[in-house]
Amino acid sequence: MQVAYILAISFGSVLLGYMLQRFYSFFVLSRERRIPLSLEQFLSPRVLSDRMKQVAVMALLPLAAISSLWSFAPASGKLALFSLLGAGSLFLGGLAAVLCIRRFRIEPYRAGSFFSSSMFYNISALAAFIAFVLYGEEGFAYIQIYALFEQPLYYTLGFPLSYAISKANLSSFRFHPRILLEKKVAFFPLGAVLIGTLLRLSGIPKPQFMYQLSHILVPVITVLFGLAIGLTLKIGAIGQYRKEIILVHLIKFLFVPACLIPIGILLGFGSIRGGLPLKTLVIVSFSPVAFLAAIPPAIYGFDVDLANSTWLTTTVSYMVLLPGILFLASQI
Repeated sequence: MQVAYILAISFGSVLLGYMLQRFYSFFVLSRERRIPLSLEQFLSPRVLSDRMKQVAVMALLPLAAISSLWSFAPASGKLALFSLLGAGSLFLGGLAAVLCIRRFRIEPYRAGSFFSSSMFYNISALAAFIAFVLYGEEGFAYIQIYALFEQPLYYTLGFPLSYAISKANLSSFRFHPRILLEKKVAFFPLGAVLIGTLLRLSGIPKPQFMYQLSHILVPVITVLFGLAIGLTLKIGAIGQYRKEIILVHLIKFLFVPACLIPIGILLGFGSIRGGLPLKTLVIVSFSPVAFLAAIPPAIYGFDVDLANSTWLTTTVSYMVLLPGILFLASQI
């Protein structure tokens, strides 16, 4: 039942968003049914998608993170390393992408998207939702710690690196911390973790209604992300990217988990809280491509369809593999 619920919420919302996109294309843009330009722009799938993502990332997700961390009592100081593992997963994905680009001579126009697809993970939307359904607020809290540096690294490293790779000139890459000032959204997950931790340390009791709030917020966040993705999803170009899709699958579902899970075992996460940290690490280490992977191509002008194709195929594969992933998590 839990797996069915996860599939219904995650894939059902994407399907609904895609149906709304087709509805818009057929009814709103048809010549016989023209509507005022202002309303047409307001109902644009791209505009609605952006607004849904903003609400989820800037309001609902931080609130859910604060709620879960407020009542979260770390059983070991080792859990601080969870954040480093999360950052490490991004570096592993990016490194593997660079090696594949050179080994298989992926052209620059595709290489930038291949890099962002390999480096960007669907942690906050999908992995966090699954951890919450299976393990409650504590599982959700572990994912928030794991993803602490996710957004800052995307904007300070992922975006400019993908652009440099798309121009076949990695030497042009420069690290500029000021990028974070231009992408203030990166501060929201950091702020949420800080506020939730301070509330926990303050001794202020968590209001009773907030214990139930997460059971509403987390599914709503997942639905908003799914709708946002479905509203802008293109599925017709997948066949053009077989090589890149296979390579991204190997990075996401073989290379990165094979690196992270043994490290989690060596760090002793399996002996903390009945192994719950290790179980959540297994779930998140297999995370598919994030929807955010399509943003650098859209901004800088390289292959958006490749990023959309890797997102769709790895997400479907993740759901197919999910029973096996959960079985693995239960055995270690």
